Amino acid sequence: MSDPVASSRPRSLLLTLIFINLNAILWLALGLTSLSPSSASSPQETLIRRAMPIAAFALSIGLFAVMISLIRGWRPAWYAAFILLALTSILILTSGIGWVSLLLAALGLFPICLLIKDRSRYLKSQG
Repeated sequence: MSDPVASSRPRSLLLTLIFINLNAILWLALGLTSLSPSSASSPQETLIRRAMPIAAFALSIGLFAVMISLIRGWRPAWYAAFILLALTSILILTSGIGWVSLLLAALGLFPICLLIKDRSRYLKSQG
């Protein structure tokens, strides 16, 4: 497999990986902080409290895996990264608009823009 993140890589490729990694770290941190005990008053709140860390950890693992796959030059990783980052940005924006939500959505949208800019490097034919 060819390595799209070779020694002569443009800065945008490195920035893409850094921001995907930053997203993964933030979702891991969210998962860890949502493990803290709380006073859930209803069964629905208890279910959400239990599901949130699982979803955050799964997303974090997915983003780390996509980042490694992009480094290794696996072409489907471009699509996976695009989909994961787009879904998280959309879900963040639909959960409620605030400064933190906008910042987290921008953190997901910035690497999407970089992925689109450099898509020819990630999606070039390997033959």
